[in-house]
Formats: sequence, structure tokens, C-alpha cells
Amino acid sequence: MTLAAVVVTFNRRAQIEITLDRLLAEPVDHVIVVDNGSTDGTREWFETLTDPRLRFILAEANLGGAGGFEAGLRAAMAEIDPDWIVVMDDDARPEP
Repeated sequence: MTLAAVVVTFNRRAQIEITLDRLLAEPVDHVIVVDNGSTDGTREWFETLTDPRLRFILAEANLGGAGGFEAGLRAAMAEIDPDWIVVMDDDARPEP
């Protein structure tokens, strides 16, 4: 079974940091993060991350939540074809 997570963020670096820490502590196979054009240092922080499960989609403009989820889900199906996908905003996160 392959599990992927799709997370959408926009200018909420503190929130996405917590969410990715929590997600990567779980047995998730892939995490696709859609950044909707953040200007708060989020993208620069992404460059420091090396976990091979991470994939970033860096939108040039804010696609909104629906547009971000559509881009992330499309990428997940095209690149991974997982058995399960969980979707969440940058401030939604799994409990340990």
C-alpha cells in the first residue's frame, strides 16, 4: 500500500514547518506540498529539506485552496499513483 499526503500552504511558514515535521514522523510514503506563491521565507526553508519523500510544487500565483489541491492531486496521480491520498491545509496535522 502506498500512502501520499498533499498539503497546500501560502505564507504560513510556522504552520507548514510543524505539519511537515509531524507528517514525516509517520509512515507516509510521499508528501506533495503545493506552495501558492509564498513570500514569507517558506520557499527558502523548503530548499533546506532533504527528505526524499518530499516533492514541492511552487506555484507562481496563489491558486487558492481548491487550485492547490487540484495541482497536488494531479501530481500525485501522475507521478505516484498511490493507493491512498490524504489532503490537508498547512495547519492540519496528524496526531502522533
